[in-house]
Amino acid sequence: MDIGRLSELRTTTAETARPAVEPPPSPPAPSTVARFKATRSASTFKPASSLTRKGVDLIKSFEGLRLRAYRDPGGVWTIGYGHTGSDVHPGQTITTARASQLLAHDTGWAQDAVRSSVKVPLTSAQFDALTSFTFNLGAGALRSSTLLQKLNARDYAGAQHEFGRWVHAGGVVLAGLVRRRAAEAKLFGSTGPRGTPPSPIPPSRPTKSVDYRVRAGDTFGGIAASHHLTTGQLAKLNPQVRDLNLISVGQKLCLSAGRTRAPTPAPAPHPPAPAPGPVTPHAGIPNTSGLSQGQRYAVYEKYIAQFGDAQSRSDLAAGKRVILALRKDTPMTADQPFRGTYDDRMVVMWKDSHGAHVQELAANTEPNRRWAIPANGSSKPVGRLADNQTIRYHKAWSSKFGDHLEPSGNPFAQRDANRDYRFEKNERSYNGDWGGQAMFVHRAWSTDTGSQGCQTMEEGRFNTFWGSLGSQSDFSYVLVNVS
Repeated sequence: MDIGRLSELRTTTAETARPAVEPPPSPPAPSTVARFKATRSASTFKPASSLTRKGVDLIKSFEGLRLRAYRDPGGVWTIGYGHTGSDVHPGQTITTARASQLLAHDTGWAQDAVRSSVKVPLTSAQFDALTSFTFNLGAGALRSSTLLQKLNARDYAGAQHEFGRWVHAGGVVLAGLVRRRAAEAKLFGSTGPRGTPPSPIPPSRPTKSVDYRVRAGDTFGGIAASHHLTTGQLAKLNPQVRDLNLISVGQKLCLSAGRTRAPTPAPAPHPPAPAPGPVTPHAGIPNTSGLSQGQRYAVYEKYIAQFGDAQSRSDLAAGKRVILALRKDTPMTADQPFRGTYDDRMVVMWKDSHGAHVQELAANTEPNRRWAIPANGSSKPVGRLADNQTIRYHKAWSSKFGDHLEPSGNPFAQRDANRDYRFEKNERSYNGDWGGQAMFVHRAWSTDTGSQGCQTMEEGRFNTFWGSLGSQSDFSYVLVNVS
């Protein structure tokens, strides 16, 4: 519902003599909503619905300008203000004016996401801030955020505070994201458009802090997920944990702050839709049985929003096919299948005019012991693609693998450097000569994953996977460890 400025209601009362007969009782005072409806026609405020020059300048200041095509860290040809696509090629140069035109086109999907997700009025500055936020993090991040939930409950101040939580990449706080979120929050402000009826926020009340003792087999991300927190939220509550991959049995973690607010109810006209399916990123491979294609898409979109890079989120929003791999750690020890196991999941997902499409396949993302033994005897320990990274892959063919995907850049690989047939979280990741440039996605067999570090599927599943890629030739591949 559009909301305009509420004109100030004033009444003047003339002093008159008290009547001889008691007048009938006055009608009850109109509610805030009723007063709003009564004065809506007098509004001069028009809710913002498009990006302004100030918003464009904000995005430009953080994206940076390159007038000659270059390869980004993922090997994707890029030009202008972070523009990518089939129209970008080596040696290409453009003008500043053309770069601005490309940016105007590229921000269209982010503006659409803000318009479709936000159910309360916004000032131009607030629309600009949200578009910058979405352009950087993706439409899925906006739609799944507490920021949006608070905003749609008319808690503008609470929404402003939420910007500062989106500053992590791979569990690490990035200074560039801190600066960008601070600029967006400042532009957004803490109040809604003048005259917007506020949603009452119950006062905070003291509560006891809730603590948790780390148990054997726990991971930081798993603890966060099991208590309905993001990894970033749990990290903020526990600043004493310097390395999220290094927690010890018996260590105490705080699960809630010392003070909390009573939950703010969602506005009745637009209650936030519950997320379909039993999914929490970083809490194991989700059970999607019985879900529709649209519901499965919503499940997997959360992983792209949380773990994918800006390019993968942009690709998904543009309707391109994006590949998501969910990895369960499988040690190469004697008690595991000697020739590997397809205990991971690979997903191809996209949207088009017919709706959402999801293809799920059992897959393998790690080397098997058959390859680990000779590889561990060589100068280069066996490896796998490092967790929680986005890689750009392209279609290729060879006499050895047939149809397969090859990385366009030099992704990070984790090596079993101590040769104990396990990949520990604290083991170093490498690119360069020890990187993952030769870790392909290819077909294997039902009796052997055939992987010395590649991502593989049994041949029949691989044929289905290859068919689901369609005519697209380049892909964003988001690999997430869900152990």
